[in-house]
Amino acid sequence: MRRVLGALALYVLTVLSAPAWAQDATQAQQLIAQGNAAGVFEPLASEQLIAVRHNRSGLVCRLQPANTNRLVIFPQAARGEDVACDTTDGTESFTFYATRFSFETSLDELMRGATQAIHQRFPDARELPSPASAGGVLPASRSAHYMVTRQDGALMYTRVTVAMVGQWAIKLRYTVLAPDDEAARRGEAAAAALWNATLSELTQART
Repeated sequence: MRRVLGALALYVLTVLSAPAWAQDATQAQQLIAQGNAAGVFEPLASEQLIAVRHNRSGLVCRLQPANTNRLVIFPQAARGEDVACDTTDGTESFTFYATRFSFETSLDELMRGATQAIHQRFPDARELPSPASAGGVLPASRSAHYMVTRQDGALMYTRVTVAMVGQWAIKLRYTVLAPDDEAARRGEAAAAALWNATLSELTQART
């Protein structure tokens, strides 16, 4: 878990000081090529993390080079209108989604779909008390978090958070191994910091 929190601290620091860190985007270019995502994502220079930006929504994903990383373009929508960036180190994983729907939707509807997906994947999902909402000027968000059991019996903390930014639905799925309550609390804090840093950067870039 210390490694998880250290990686998170690096992520947040990189978001807050991106111009000073900018150097090389080679790994980001390789990730885009592997995901057949040219024209949908663009590489950003970042010294210690792989950074890519979804052109249409402005969502920036920063990924650890040592992780298993991928970019996803969902074929059900027009190219670039429903995408994700996904990363895992086997202990911690998160996925950011950016979707522009062809119909009107709401945060409540987005949350219903997201929580149904969690229950379908993890029938034993035990919902925890709702996380505290972030203050400040960030767009309104909805969150739910759970304790779930992996197929091998390992306990995990998992969270989903959604927001609407302009025409785009932004969603985070975060999961980390959590064998006890303290590990689950650390996971909740890590997920909240990850969400707040990413959403703050996204909304600032759109103003």
